[in-house]
Amino acid sequence: MWRDVVEQPWYLSPAGWLLELGSAMHGADAAPHLPLALPGIDTTARLGTGSIERLFDTLKAQVAGKRIETTLGDKPVAFTIDDIDARFDRFGAAMGQVNGLSLTAVEPMFDGLHAQRLTVSARNVHTRPSVHPILVAAPLEVVVVADWPQATALLKHYADKVEIEPLGEQRLRVRYNGTRTRNGWVDARLVSEGGRIELRPLAAGWGRWLRRGGLTAISSIPIATAVTDGVRVVDLTVDSETVTVVLRIDEMSIPYRKLLAYTPEQHGRRSTE
Repeated sequence: MWRDVVEQPWYLSPAGWLLELGSAMHGADAAPHLPLALPGIDTTARLGTGSIERLFDTLKAQVAGKRIETTLGDKPVAFTIDDIDARFDRFGAAMGQVNGLSLTAVEPMFDGLHAQRLTVSARNVHTRPSVHPILVAAPLEVVVVADWPQATALLKHYADKVEIEPLGEQRLRVRYNGTRTRNGWVDARLVSEGGRIELRPLAAGWGRWLRRGGLTAISSIPIATAVTDGVRVVDLTVDSETVTVVLRIDEMSIPYRKLLAYTPEQHGRRSTE
């Protein structure tokens, strides 16, 4: 009666997880003993030293160097995977855990806004067993690097009345381009410490008028760091060429089936060479 059941990868089934854990507990050279063959599960697939490693090996082989196009919420997202680095130990892998996971991508795009590259480092990466297993990471650190034209486009998108001009390492000139204040500016030092990011004025000018020092009326200008629930900016650095933003995501989860759906071979419409 099971002849027409299509065999599925071990990691898409709770029974598959039991098989894999069993092979780890019995050792690489001893197969787990089950009372009967389980329909729809490849009972010959054994953990050995593989486990969740096979999932990431498959994912890396299928998406590395490919352009991935998908959505986040209702916004278009695209990026080209440069590398996926996942590190394991044998028993942790059998439990669906990853010791360390990092991903690098180039030319990321979100809702028409572009950057040069991004790096994602995930901690506490583990599998949440269920009928459809879910990969969970908490927290994640995302480092986004953009050049100034890209950063300016982002600023215009979200704060179109503010103009920023780089002056060097952690130094900026800020202009508010309203009608009455378009000739005014403030030079400031960008400071990031203790989870707080702020601008500390160094000088101010209006037309030919210039003042340096003694700017005690405004000791600092806080920069909002909350992006959305569970996502915030934890560091911000600038120089004359680039802007680097570090984001912290408290937790992210994705079903295995959805993760594998990003592979170009399975869904060509979601990615291009």
